[in-house]
Parts: sequence; C-alpha cells; structure tokens
Amino acid sequence: MKTKTYNDRKIMIKLNWTAAGPALTVLALLLLPRPVLAEDQLRLKGQETGAVFPGAFQFPFHYESLAATGNASHLGHYTLTGNFAVDVRVGMSTGVFTLSTRRGDELFLTEAGHGVAIGDFIHKVSVYTITGGTGHFEGATGSITTSLTFDFPLNQDISPNPYVAELSGIIVLAEEDCDRHNSFGD
Repeated sequence: MKTKTYNDRKIMIKLNWTAAGPALTVLALLLLPRPVLAEDQLRLKGQETGAVFPGAFQFPFHYESLAATGNASHLGHYTLTGNFAVDVRVGMSTGVFTLSTRRGDELFLTEAGHGVAIGDFIHKVSVYTITGGTGHFEGATGSITTSLTFDFPLNQDISPNPYVAELSGIIVLAEEDCDRHNSFGD
C-alpha cells in the first residue's frame, strides 16, 4: 500500500508541475521586455509636392533647404521642412528635417540621400530615419523613403526647384502611444 501512496504522490506532483509549467512560462514572458508588435508599427504611403532652395556653396558642400506639403496614411496632411548639405563630389546629401501634421504632432528626421544619375539628373531617392517626435510621435523610430522627381536637373542652381515625390515607410511608436495610433492624421 505504501508503494501505491508513493506512486499517487508522484503522479500528483507531476500533475502539479504540468499545470504550473505553462502558467510560469506565461508569467516569465510577461516580465520580458515587450518586442515591437505589428500593431506598434504604422505603415506609411503617400505623396508630397515641394521645392528645394539652393543656398551657399563651400566646396565640396552645397547647402540647401526644402519645403513641402503632402498627404500620407496615418499622418494626414503634413508639412516637411529641413536643411541639408550635398557633397558635390559624390552626389550624397545629409540633413535634418521636421515633419509636422495638421494636429501639431511632429516627427524629427535625419536624411541620407543620393542623386540618381540617369543622364537627366532629375531623380533623387532619400531615406529619412525617424529619431523622435512630439505629441503622438514622442519616442517614435522608423524610416521613410521618398522617390523625388524634380522639374529641373539637380546639377543646375535653379531656385526654387519644384518636385513631386512618392513616399513609403514605417513609424514604430513608443509603447505608451500604441493604443492611440488610430487617432492620427486627418
């Protein structure tokens, strides 16, 4: 009879661990840092129109500014302003920009871009890195890629040089703003 009691106890202990195992696993996962979930990411797609305004030239850099308006998913109507420098030796540009929504929320961006020399010098691809923001975008990260087509070749000093652009990207929201992402834009 003792053997049976021992076996019953062994079975009962085994059942307790079997029931506790999944519960402990769930608890451990809840305590780990939360990974970025699909709901934390806003996929952007939109269009903008704007112009580049050439500024000072100090070899090898040509300093320029940009002003644009656009409309994109999760942003609604926005304005984009910034300053950048083009290294004329290699056609690469770097700069800092602010994207402001109609609601007053802002995204802070850094840019790295290059002119695509296909003979006409009217195309440029820019990649913006999201480094933060204000309002709903406080603590945001991500990236936006724009494909710009200018009215005049980039190697001419025409001011302003109007452009149209297609953009796409992803905004990764800070954790506290994830539940409010559907209220962005207009």
